Amino acid sequence: MVRFTQKLVTNKPVNKVPFSGIYEIDKLAKNFNNLSLELTQRTQKLVQTEALKLVNEKLANTDALTGIYNRRFLDDFAKEFNCKPTTLSVILLILMILSKLTIILDMILAIKLLKS
Repeated sequence: MVRFTQKLVTNKPVNKVPFSGIYEIDKLAKNFNNLSLELTQRTQKLVQTEALKLVNEKLANTDALTGIYNRRFLDDFAKEFNCKPTTLSVILLILMILSKLTIILDMILAIKLLKS
């Protein structure tokens, strides 16, 4: 039994406990086998839930088209690191200017491509 419980702690796959023919030990082995199966299922479900949570957080904090962090992320960032509103405003202003420059450069490149 000790071998099987040690595998549970280390997250290694658990083999089923063999039945011995003694009623009490067989009942304990059956309960242990059910417990290890349920623990494995719950662990898998938890891992899936955490993965979905990370995906949803990324979707909530970034712009779907550009992948740039949005205002919600910046607000959370400011709260977490105790940034002053002026610091955050400067960051937003820089991001806005960079996005405008990117649009202008894309237009210039498109015009040059169309002319050639």
